[in-house]
Amino acid sequence: MKPAILNATLKHTKITMHGEDHSNIDNKYYESLKFKEGELLFVEHSNNACEIKPEDEHLFKAYAKGSEWVFYTQKKLGNPNVICFDTRAEQGYLNAFEEKNLLTAADKLAGDDTAYMRFYLDSVLKTMKALSNNKPVFESEYFDRSFNILDGQLKAVIALLKIKKAKGIDTDVLGMPLDGLLPGLAYTLATNLRRIASVSVDMGLSKALVEFANRGATDIHIFCGKNHLVRMAHMLPLSNLKITGITKELELLADIEMQGDPEIDRQIVALN
Repeated sequence: MKPAILNATLKHTKITMHGEDHSNIDNKYYESLKFKEGELLFVEHSNNACEIKPEDEHLFKAYAKGSEWVFYTQKKLGNPNVICFDTRAEQGYLNAFEEKNLLTAADKLAGDDTAYMRFYLDSVLKTMKALSNNKPVFESEYFDRSFNILDGQLKAVIALLKIKKAKGIDTDVLGMPLDGLLPGLAYTLATNLRRIASVSVDMGLSKALVEFANRGATDIHIFCGKNHLVRMAHMLPLSNLKITGITKELELLADIEMQGDPEIDRQIVALN
């Protein structure tokens, strides 16, 4: 699938964003791109690993597509203008594999395997700690309302786990079956944590783009997931904005607000 494209102007800087669906990439599009000398290439690659290690090169050759392909090929060419902007590892958040496993663990919390519960709680607490440590990255009002929702959901999940231990999974809580309520709430929390970690990248990216525009950068390409493209369209003071390849469904998925019902979370916590 070809990426969504954003074309715009930031101050006097030409901005081109290439927003891919990470699971469905037509690499012919990226192979056809030609870059001019001096153009800045922002790639969604960890800033903790913005060089190619010899032991990893075979993996890039075999699997790199989209933004990762741009990163690999331009680094191999010695392009000094490649900028890695994914700060999640640096800030202590889960990696993509861990996020996927967290969602799986959330689905399994109604079962009897305590390993899923331990992994789930350890991963959530790790992410909450990373979030607290990186509070300055976010706007204060957004951080406060998001953290309050996440904290309430975590307390509610722990309360439901205690009810499960005391009464078993075949019970109702607030008129809802526990075997559906527990994994449902846990999955919502895990999804929210993945979302806010992604938003932290957008906060840093938007600041970096404005800084480079203020320095007089002429052309900037950004290679990223579609969600980042949608958020940049809202976060940056862009002019001459044109976007192709974005649906209303994607606009909803790219929403930065935390999902859930804080009132139900409070009612669950009050049961203990």
